[in-house]
Amino acid sequence: MLDADYAWCAGLFEGEGCITRNHKSVTLVLHTTDEDIAQRFRRIMGGHLNGPYPGTNKPFWSWSISKREEVDRIIGAMMPYLGERRTARAIELGL
Repeated sequence: MLDADYAWCAGLFEGEGCITRNHKSVTLVLHTTDEDIAQRFRRIMGGHLNGPYPGTNKPFWSWSISKREEVDRIIGAMMPYLGERRTARAIELGL
């Protein structure tokens, strides 16, 4: 992939994504009401795309990944382009 692809994904993740942790694993999640955008993100980063799900105003698609090797790869690819808050969260979770 091109650096521009990772930068694009990081920008989308900044606005629509989150990094969550339960007692066992870290999961990256992104929700969007635009199927073409969700599909593009998945093509670049891999992971799982599900939906559409009913939303408040529009249906939405949900992308996620929790396999640790893939989470590390994806965060590593996006890290140079992430803002302070998501970078701090990734570091806090040991990514």
